[in-house]
Amino acid sequence: TDPRALWYPFGVTVDKGGNVYVSDCGRSLILKISPGGVPSHVAGSGMLGIDDGPSKSARFQRPAGLVCDASGNVIVTDPAFDNEPYGYDKIRKINPDGEVTTIGGNELMCVRFFLFFFFFPRW
Repeated sequence: TDPRALWYPFGVTVDKGGNVYVSDCGRSLILKISPGGVPSHVAGSGMLGIDDGPSKSARFQRPAGLVCDASGNVIVTDPAFDNEPYGYDKIRKINPDGEVTTIGGNELMCVRFFLFFFFFPRW
């Protein structure tokens, strides 16, 4: 996977080391750009899905919002969109070893509510 070719970049976050993480919603991937400007593929097989596991074989539905925590994990919101079946709204974690796990989500669109209030706070 060529990390320089973004299809639909959506979320962006920066870790304490200055690495920039980008969710590519169109290709279902998470990418990293080093402080020196070198892009790399962090997680996602490029195929739609909700499979956990090793970073390059894990599947994301539509990775969107990102945040890095103090432990070096990248937390990803992975929502379904309106034309997709409900129940895929998940919160995923990529640990520093590259393992992707689902840490939250349910059939009630919790990720959509998180995205709404995170990206569109009330004034």
